[in-house]
Amino acid sequence: MTQEDRYFVFRAGVADLYDIALADLAMARATRSDVKQFAARRRADAVADRQRLSVIAEQHIGVPAPVLLDRDHAFARDQMATLAVAAFDDAYMRDALRRDDAAIALYTQEARFGGGPILMRFAADGVPRFEQEKELAARMAAVLPR
Repeated sequence: MTQEDRYFVFRAGVADLYDIALADLAMARATRSDVKQFAARRRADAVADRQRLSVIAEQHIGVPAPVLLDRDHAFARDQMATLAVAAFDDAYMRDALRRDDAAIALYTQEARFGGGPILMRFAADGVPRFEQEKELAARMAAVLPR
């Protein structure tokens, strides 16, 4: 197992936890039903990814997946929770775009240069989904009022 694989497990695991936390916020605070539906789908995907990553990390690599947000993501989640309801939908969708860009870069890097074939395959499988989610988030963000 390489240091890069450990980095991937940590970053991907924290990203899943952050997606779950923000999706929970969106399902509670979003004013538009399409944003709530997007969040519900996003949450389901993140939960599934987290479960797969946890099994791969523990059984095949020997490291646990993270169980808590890091300080930066916890701060960002808390900031999102303080937004006025009117600003939440747009902020959530724009943040989803940033998260997808980061996930695409992280997963592509692991898929190309990771140390273990199981983790590389997991990463390669994730890239197309993040690209599709980014396209959807971009379309939705484009029509939301700022």
